[in-house]
Amino acid sequence: MTATASGTEVRVARTREELEAGASGSEKDREQLEKLEKRLQKVQAKLEEERTAAEAEMDRLREQIELLADADRRAEQARMECAHLRGENERQAEIQAMTERDLQAELAEARDESDELRSKLDDLQLKVADAARAFEAMGSAERRLSEIAAAEPADEAAA
Repeated sequence: MTATASGTEVRVARTREELEAGASGSEKDREQLEKLEKRLQKVQAKLEEERTAAEAEMDRLREQIELLADADRRAEQARMECAHLRGENERQAEIQAMTERDLQAELAEARDESDELRSKLDDLQLKVADAARAFEAMGSAERRLSEIAAAEPADEAAA
């Protein structure tokens, strides 16, 4: 469009120069000049409309670029937060794994200690049972000794 407007302006300027140079002032040339000037005005008006439309489109595109830049910044921030959370999650998983290993080791120790205490309890119960039998045997032996000791004075008196 700009080339057309420039070409029209050039033709109008040439025609004007020719009219002035020829000084003929003919009516036909004036009409042609008026037509060219009207055409030039239409072209200029159309160019102005297109310029205004192009500026509006540029403004719209600038706003869209700003929105896209904001969205890109938010996406980058979300990616960074996601990476941070992933790292935190991995750290928590490592801590959990270490804690689980520690608890399993403590559980194994507690089971070993429980088995050891159960074994000691079994031994102690056997010893208590042996002691109870021995105490019973001692009681029985003491009763016999008492019976023997009581029977001796009666035997001595009868003798």
